[in-house]
Amino acid sequence: MTYLLRAEQAAEAEAARAEEAAAVTTARREAKMAALRAEPAAGPGVTTLLVRMPDGSRQPRRFNLTDSVKAVYDFVDTLDSLTCVRYRYAAICASCINCATLRRNARFQV
Repeated sequence: MTYLLRAEQAAEAEAARAEEAAAVTTARREAKMAALRAEPAAGPGVTTLLVRMPDGSRQPRRFNLTDSVKAVYDFVDTLDSLTCVRYRYAAICASCINCATLRRNARFQV
């Protein structure tokens, strides 16, 4: 009987932790959505990044060349396909002048 009570308590505690984690993720996503500026129209001074997510999906978005890398992280944080809290970017195209400009202006404030 005591074992069953402990198992129930453990299950309730785990459910509460999962609910709290979901609430934190939702709050974080909403804050990032509010902080993210509108996507600029294609044109000079604008580059398009294609973010590949862990589930294999690809999410394109345009950024001004003057945007910081924090803006890219903010964008990724708003995506529903993101299921983790901590992550890192894997690569930036070194041969592309737009990517080099974005990297040169990077301010890692994540």
